[in-house]
Amino acid sequence: MDVRAALRWMWTQPRYFEALGSQIEHICTSASDIELRPDYGSLPLITISATEITADRRRLQDAFAGRSSRGRHVVATNSGHWIPIDEPQTVVDAIRDIVLAVRASETARQTL
Repeated sequence: MDVRAALRWMWTQPRYFEALGSQIEHICTSASDIELRPDYGSLPLITISATEITADRRRLQDAFAGRSSRGRHVVATNSGHWIPIDEPQTVVDAIRDIVLAVRASETARQTL
């Protein structure tokens, strides 16, 4: 499947621009919500960044991942801003790892 063709179609739909507008409208609130929760405990957390990022961006990503004792920062090996398009397997692997971590936590909790 040509993902870029699907994106071109999506980007011509009014609902895409409505969602984008809503995201832009609420981005400051979302960003401030993150700052209000500096410690995520043992919540499984993975941040993914593009291949070439600045040292400041790397520090921010590492710091965000560090808010959880089970957090980690993954750098996509060959990707720009559109990681899900450039490297979908990286995203799939991160989601799988989170699901497995949650399931393992639930299993451990049930055996106590």
